[in-house]
Amino acid sequence: MTVDYEMYGANPGVPNLDKDPHWGKPGWEFGLSGSGDEVLLLNPSNQPVDVVVYGSGRYPGVTPHPLLADWRDTLERIPANIDTNDCSDDFEPGGSPGWVR
Repeated sequence: MTVDYEMYGANPGVPNLDKDPHWGKPGWEFGLSGSGDEVLLLNPSNQPVDVVVYGSGRYPGVTPHPLLADWRDTLERIPANIDTNDCSDDFEPGGSPGWVR
């Protein structure tokens, strides 16, 4: 079963992601920094399952991906099923949200 979520309530049929009070700063809107950041996928116990780090972002045990030349680019994990905790190896610029090579 696939469940989709969205950041903001544009589609009433798609559940919104809730801000997690244990991570981030209360009152801040969601956004990624142009100089570096981290994205964490958490399990129901609030433990990280996967972490993506880029630029000046930091997370223990994970090597960040260098900043992209164009801030509009995306990062894609290639191959999608391999995670070495070295984002400079695990991710390539490009791809498009919504599909996996």
